[in-house]
Amino acid sequence: MEKSINIICGAIIKNEKEETLLLELKDSPNLEECWSIPLNIVNFKEKTEDSLIKNVNTDLGVDIQILKTIGFLDEIEENSHLHKIYFLCRIKEGAPKINNEKYKSARWFVAGEVPEYSSINDVLLPLYLLRDIHVDNYNKRVDFIRNNKKSNIKAVVFDNGGVLISGDRFVSENMCKVFNIPMERLSEILKKTLPEFQKGKISHESFWKIFSEVSGLNLPSNYLDLWTIDFHKEAHVDDEMIELIKELKRKNMPIIMHSNTIPPHSDFMWRVGVFKEFDVVFNSCDMNERKPDPEFYDKLFSKLNCKPEELIYIEDNQEFMEYQRKIGLNLISFKSVKQLKLELKKYGVLN
Repeated sequence: MEKSINIICGAIIKNEKEETLLLELKDSPNLEECWSIPLNIVNFKEKTEDSLIKNVNTDLGVDIQILKTIGFLDEIEENSHLHKIYFLCRIKEGAPKINNEKYKSARWFVAGEVPEYSSINDVLLPLYLLRDIHVDNYNKRVDFIRNNKKSNIKAVVFDNGGVLISGDRFVSENMCKVFNIPMERLSEILKKTLPEFQKGKISHESFWKIFSEVSGLNLPSNYLDLWTIDFHKEAHVDDEMIELIKELKRKNMPIIMHSNTIPPHSDFMWRVGVFKEFDVVFNSCDMNERKPDPEFYDKLFSKLNCKPEELIYIEDNQEFMEYQRKIGLNLISFKSVKQLKLELKKYGVLN
């Protein structure tokens, strides 16, 4: 994934009563932080203060005066870096009126009485830096939010190869040795021959017949074993991953499998009991659809009776992520179990 850095401006807007203007968000991955402040990304060659003034005018229909800089915050993740700058502001002209569909309402609050479910970083921290909130009150509110996590997430969806299991690469490596071809050529052949097998529309034997016809390669006598020999030996699920899945289930979070899986690998995963950990299993070979086909995702949403924004989707294949982001899934690009736990905590599904 491409790494990025962005500058974010935030406005703590005060009125003559020293109340603070907060905005209620329509959609927030963490429902416990659904009140925020006007925020915007600074565009290239745009001055930070000019950017904030313009954004507030667009979103709220008011002209503001920036009084001073309150402070800075860096939010750093594996592939992104947000540098936030908070400004103290007053309204010069106009009355706040919502002009942005991401907000439900705008209200004035006394500093010590801001909503319980206010953003830690974008409301509580700037007010604490202004000394509007005493340190004891700040710590109490932060603890309350972190200990009362709510979430609009209805299920966590896992991919299989590269997320749940590792070792499937050994299958491809063995095929390259058997056919004496480089990985690049094997990938080209599979791109043409594998989709129908993944969809379960052709048999195991038919796949290899098509593979031989497309590639011009002779099949070895044990060709029906090529998908399973090294897979059975090398494929395994990290114990930490299994414990994570069980922890999510203890919290009554539905756990779903949604993967491009061929019949021999599906049979193996059921036989060793891995798929039994999941509440629902969507294997492409059983559903007659595969990623990145929209129909495969539509069946997922229909069966679970969920919207994309109500699901966390854990994926490792960059090719599929573009569409997953496009349809609004809460996407986690999988790197490690440790990284996954941290991402799940942000969505409020883990403590």
